[in-house]
This record gives sequence, C-alpha cells and structure tokens, in this order.
Amino acid sequence: MIKHPCYTGGQGHNIARIHLPIAKKCNLGCAFCELRDNAQPETLSTEEAIAALEYHKEHLENLKIVGIAGPGEPLVNSSTFQILEYVQRNHPDLSTCLCTNGVEVLNKLADIERVCDYFTVTVNALSVEVAKELYCYVKVDGSVSREDNAYSKYLDLVWSGIEELGKLKSLKGFKINTILVPGVNDHEIESIAKKAAKLGVMELNIKSFMPRGLLKDQKAPTRLQMQHAIARAEKWIPVFKHCKNCRPDACGVPGRDLYLLTGQCG
Repeated sequence: MIKHPCYTGGQGHNIARIHLPIAKKCNLGCAFCELRDNAQPETLSTEEAIAALEYHKEHLENLKIVGIAGPGEPLVNSSTFQILEYVQRNHPDLSTCLCTNGVEVLNKLADIERVCDYFTVTVNALSVEVAKELYCYVKVDGSVSREDNAYSKYLDLVWSGIEELGKLKSLKGFKINTILVPGVNDHEIESIAKKAAKLGVMELNIKSFMPRGLLKDQKAPTRLQMQHAIARAEKWIPVFKHCKNCRPDACGVPGRDLYLLTGQCG
C-alpha cells in the first residue's frame, strides 16, 4: 500500500512528510532555477537536519515520510545517504524518499536500493534540442559542458537510470516529475509518458512551470494547457493530479506546510 502523499494511492489521507534541505551542491544548470552560478542555497547541516527530524517526529501527527529533494541535487551530496541511513536505523516506522535529476542514478543504484523506499526522477526533455533550452549546462563525467554530445549523454544517463530503477523490487513507489514549459517541452510530454511507462515507472507528475531564473519571462501554462498535457500522458501512464509544488524544506501535509528554513506556515 502506498503511504506517501505525492502518489495517487496515498493522497488525501492526511499523511505528513518532512523534506530535509541538505543538498547544497548541484550538477545541472536549470534555466528556471533561482540558484544562479555563485549563489549558495540555504541548507541545513547533517546535524541540524537530524535535529529537525527528531523534533518533528515527536510533534508532527501522522509523519510517515522523510524526503530529500534539494535545494541542489541529492545524489551529489554525501550527507544524503548518511541521513537516510540514520532514518532507517533509528526510525524504521518512517519511509524514505529521494527526488533527483537522475544524472547519478547509475552510480548510486546500490545505495538507492539499500535505503530508499520512494524515488522520483525529474525528466523535462527527450531531445537534445529541448534539453538545451531548459538547462544552461550539464555536468557529466566530472566536466561541465554546453556541447550537444554532453546533453545527449545526460539524457542517456537519465533514461538508463530510470530503466534500472524500474527493475528494483525494493521501491514502494517510483515516479517521474515533468515540468510543463509551454512552447518548449509541451510537445514531448506524451512521449515522456510513453517511455516512462515502458520502463516501469508507476506514475507521472506533470508540474506547472513557475517563471523564474533565466526563464522568468516565460509564461506559466494555463489550466487548459495542463489539462491537455495530462490527457495525453494518461493514455500511457497514471498521472498524479494533486501536486502542491513543495519546497525542499517543506514539512507537514502538502498544502498545509511549515517551512524548516523560515519557520513560516504555508
């Protein structure tokens, strides 16, 4: 049974989750990201994250999920698996969750199988042309590049990782997030859904693009554009329809959040 509020099977049951914002480093230059070049995202140390977890484990009703979803890329931050191992050892009643851009999945597959219960890969492109519009650079094999062959390798790594994740019997849930950017990747949504389903992905979450970063002047999708994208994707794969665009420091039931880095409620 799915016990995660970001999957259709777990949505609507007042399941709480906590996102621990410990991932400072990143390996992908998202054009819609506010963390530009030398900007350092606000994060928690490993010790601070564990302290936050312990506090909310005691005080937050119906906490079921501990997730790491940023603000950078979890799989290039060593503390990611340290924290998930801590959860596994000390709170076996809690499930673990990771959200990643997928570049390092093949290199971390054994760790993922060992300590992850739910896993999400963000995939916004099928073609090099679209990937270059959405990402200022990619980092593969330790090198940052804007060359077509680097983007091609990035896409190969992501989809090969998804294929291997689809074979894992240990995962309780496995989905893809795709951010719909009108006029950029909307024509690839159905193909992403079809390929994801073929590789064993359980669900697709089509997220509404939020104008920011280098794409701050790009328009967000209309409700009708979202509906059309969902309808095309649903021909191939179940689509999650209750996404709240959670922050990487969100805590609580989605839509009724406390934010760890500000102490404010959503």
